[in-house]
Amino acid sequence: MKKSGIVFLGMLWILASVIHAGEVSPSDNAGSMSLPEILTLVQRDNPDILAAQKAWEIATLQIQSSGTPENPRIDFEWMYAPSTKFSFWNDADEKNIVVNQALKRPDYYSLQKDIAAVMAQVARERHQKKINEILAQTRSAYALYYHAHHVLDLYRENVELLRRFSKVVEAKYIAGQATQSDPLKAQLEITRMRTMELVMAQEKETAQALLNSLLNRPTQAELGKPLRPTQFSPLQSLEQLQNLALAQGPDIHEATLEVSHAALLVNSARLDFWPELMLQYRKRGSAMNGNSHDLMLGVSLPLWQSSLKAREQAALTEQAMHTAQLKALQNMTAYEVKNQLVKVQSAQRFIELYESSVLPQARQILQITEAAYLSGRSGFLDLMDAQRLQLGAQLEYHEYLKQHEQAVAALESLVGTSVYAAASQNPKNKEE
Repeated sequence: MKKSGIVFLGMLWILASVIHAGEVSPSDNAGSMSLPEILTLVQRDNPDILAAQKAWEIATLQIQSSGTPENPRIDFEWMYAPSTKFSFWNDADEKNIVVNQALKRPDYYSLQKDIAAVMAQVARERHQKKINEILAQTRSAYALYYHAHHVLDLYRENVELLRRFSKVVEAKYIAGQATQSDPLKAQLEITRMRTMELVMAQEKETAQALLNSLLNRPTQAELGKPLRPTQFSPLQSLEQLQNLALAQGPDIHEATLEVSHAALLVNSARLDFWPELMLQYRKRGSAMNGNSHDLMLGVSLPLWQSSLKAREQAALTEQAMHTAQLKALQNMTAYEVKNQLVKVQSAQRFIELYESSVLPQARQILQITEAAYLSGRSGFLDLMDAQRLQLGAQLEYHEYLKQHEQAVAALESLVGTSVYAAASQNPKNKEE
């Protein structure tokens, strides 16, 4: 009887240690990294964003070089040189300088500048689109990194939990209160948990490498502890988000500019029906007639109307194509905004449900089952089921956190700005 009492007191001490180890102590943010900090660094250092910016700068510079006539051509003529001599410069009777210049209608050149300006605006929207795309990738990668980091901690905590359970079951086995298979089952669960820990460690390294790649850093560079990115500030309404996406989304802006560009190409094709003006100036230097000047004015004849009409029809068809693509993109954008908003709202509801009900209930079930197992009112399999139930609830909770951030990233990429209400623009990072 005395021996049983000692064993029971020992198991109570182990239970107290388990409960104390299961409590997560609040930690400070030393060595941590927040999502806003990462987004700022990515926007500054990412090479894809820099390349898109340079493409925009190039397109802007090309405006200055467009809308000018072709370069004039200068000809030098040595005429009437004796056939028996080969010194054209000295023996030619007539030496001429000829300047040729082709000119189109004045509005043709202004139209070319307009086309170049639209293409520069397209490059600007592509730059903004690339920023949104990279920031969305970064937010999603951060969610993956946060998920892997904290799930890895969960697995490690459960390894320690199972090790303590193993000590309890070994003590019970020694006291004749457990079967021989129970300690083996505990060791098997520890091995399974260690395997999942190794898999999640690999996923964490992959997410870290992706984040470092977006940050333009070596893939093995160390990152700080991720802070919880999820915030539950009031979201803008579906109508507001759809209006934002259709009004200032870079995809919509680019498609709208493509329509404008196609319209300018139609006007350019129609100007090809007009003849070009040909100017020529000649300065003559003749040994017989002295110096003189000639001026010639000519026009080109656009006789091959079939090719010009085909060019115009191709430009009109391209304009119709871009118009249809814009409409399709507007429809798809409105759908995607609703789709991603539903995902954000659904994930948010699940997160709140797990925080308020599922996780506390799972912890309570495990505590009750532990106490019942120590008092001999339940078996070891019941204890393992309770541990798996709590771990499963924790993993599902972190999966919803990840899905929430990925949906927010996709939604903000569509909208081009924050999806939260103006009064709640400043996210508050929370440590779980």
